[in-house]
Amino acid sequence: MKILHVITDLRLGGAERALAALALAQREAGHRVTVLALKQLGPAAEPLQRAGIPCAALDAPDAPGLGTAAAALAVGARMKTDPPDVVHAWLASACAAVKLAAPRGIPRVYACRVTTTPGPLVCQLLGAQDDGPRAWVAVSDAVADAWSTALHLPRAHFHVVPNGVEVPTRRAAEPPGARPCFLGRLARQKGVDLLLAALAGCDLELDLYGDGPEAAALTDMARMLGVGNRARFHGVAPDARAVLRAASLLVLPTRAEGMSNAVLEAMAEGRPVIAADVPGMREVVADGVTGILVPPGNARALAEALVSLQDNPARRRKLGAAGQARVRAQFTPAASHAEWTAVYDAVLRG
Repeated sequence: MKILHVITDLRLGGAERALAALALAQREAGHRVTVLALKQLGPAAEPLQRAGIPCAALDAPDAPGLGTAAAALAVGARMKTDPPDVVHAWLASACAAVKLAAPRGIPRVYACRVTTTPGPLVCQLLGAQDDGPRAWVAVSDAVADAWSTALHLPRAHFHVVPNGVEVPTRRAAEPPGARPCFLGRLARQKGVDLLLAALAGCDLELDLYGDGPEAAALTDMARMLGVGNRARFHGVAPDARAVLRAASLLVLPTRAEGMSNAVLEAMAEGRPVIAADVPGMREVVADGVTGILVPPGNARALAEALVSLQDNPARRRKLGAAGQARVRAQFTPAASHAEWTAVYDAVLRG
């Protein structure tokens, strides 16, 4: 089967990593896989290219509307030259480009990953009937609920395929002096500003890994709050799993989340999670069982949860062990790939 994956870019985000994992599994299963990035390639392209999966960047402009139109023209030209058996679009921009460009009759899989939805014009486009078989796939029930409402499509039209992560055979012991860590994109959605405010309300130290549009502003904020010496910004983690094993816990006070890979990986490594109580997060973190959920936007509650858990190693071990067991039971790569295979089978049947 010839499979074409289309995504905005190939940076190291959750959607990009999910695409890479699926594409590699599909290649291993004997399918012919190609990946197109509407804008640029990035670190997520490297394992694909090492496996011999062709990856190309279309260098579409960032301008709203114009960028989507340019990308659609380029995607359409590619598909006419080498028609795939199925095209799989990831995230709103790629979904819009494929919707506009896919030749008649080619089956389409549209993957949505976040609970935030695009504007009304894009939603109207995406919700319109396709001229070929299609499947909508959400990473969580919360995402499916949000997108079915925004696109005015029946909720039953959405498949839910959670992320899958590898789980070690045993939980690594926490090293002496381990500190809480944040692992994610430095953007407003992830709530790092709330995390710095929480840090100002306690005396803990924190390691932050990631990059993004708010990196400089957040570094300045840490200095202004007087926590610059306790909030350590390390940039992008070359090995996220090593970072998590070296940490006491993961904290993610996100304002909106589909399904966090960082949270799943922390749980897989046996580290407890403190997260905002938002849709999507509740489907992964069981409050008081595998971690702690705090009211979103509440820096004081976040600080209290951090201090309480950092001061209680026995509770961290208990929550971490339960989290690892939950991921092993529900969120494995094998389970995720099997569900994707079922989606492809359904859309190919029409």
